[in-house]
Amino acid sequence: MGKTLYKTWQEADHLAMLQGWAHDGLTDEQIAHNIGIRRTTLYDWKKRYPDIADALKHGKEVSDYESKTTLLQT
Repeated sequence: MGKTLYKTWQEADHLAMLQGWAHDGLTDEQIAHNIGIRRTTLYDWKKRYPDIADALKHGKEVSDYESKTTLLQT
C-alpha cells in the first residue's frame, strides 16, 4: 500500500482535502501525519507530483491572503 498511497492522494477529493488542510494552516508535518506518512515523504511527493504540490500551495496562498486581509481590516 505504501508505494501506491500517493496515487490515492492525487484523486480530486483527496487533493481538496490537502488544500483544505493547508488553508486551515496545518504544517507539512501535520499534513503528513494526517496522511500517515513521514514529512520527508510529503516533501518527495511535492517534488514529484505537481498536483499535490499545487493543492498545498493554493491552500496556503488562500490562507495567507485571508490572514493579510484580516490584519489590514483591523
